[in-house]
Formats: sequence, C-alpha cells, structure tokens
Amino acid sequence: ILILHLSCIKDKTELNHVIRMAKTIIGANLLLSKLDLIHRSRYHLHLQAEDESHQNFQKPSAP
Repeated sequence: ILILHLSCIKDKTELNHVIRMAKTIIGANLLLSKLDLIHRSRYHLHLQAEDESHQNFQKPSAP
C-alpha cells in the first residue's frame, strides 16, 4: 500500500485533486482504501491499486 503523508489540505475538493494527481503519477487504477484525519488538516492517504498486476510500486509482502 502506498501511503501519502499530506498536510495543509483545506477541504475535500483539494483532497480529491491530490488523489487525481497521485493516480496520474503512478499510472494505476487506485482505490482510496483509507483516509486518516490525523490532526486537523493533516491526512494519511492510503492508496491501493485495484489490479494486483499494477502493484509494482509496492513492497512485496513477506511470505
């Protein structure tokens, strides 16, 4: 799972923009698996590839 550490996001519109940018950069179909509001405007954004074959950017899980 790719985790983006975000801060200074004012609202949902800005958040959605960041998600779209992340999808564009990685080039995979991503799902927003989890969004943690840590502290006011600080977020942990967990992005997960929809298709297993697109998860090249992830660390392989231990057996």
